[in-house]
Amino acid sequence: MAHACQNFPLEQISQALEATAERAIFAWKYAYKILLSNKKTPSSTFQRKIIRTERVPDWFQNEEHLNKVDTTPKWDEEALAKRQRLEAIQEKYRQQENMRLC
Repeated sequence: MAHACQNFPLEQISQALEATAERAIFAWKYAYKILLSNKKTPSSTFQRKIIRTERVPDWFQNEEHLNKVDTTPKWDEEALAKRQRLEAIQEKYRQQENMRLC
């Protein structure tokens, strides 16, 4: 209660107590909660903003890692053969589907 008396005007404290009494609640905790939730209070205008202070890894700061990544797919003979087989199977199913629709 001493903190509220030092940081809030008497008028706001009395309004918080009246709002608490209207709800038939006779606890200082609830009145203090109403007092803190009031947007006119000076303490609510100085809310702390959380700032992240994590360090970025050294490898992320260097742009060399971006150049090292090769985004073009590498096709070896085995992967190319698998792809051709898959395309042949897909073509076969497309032809069968077209025959059913006709």
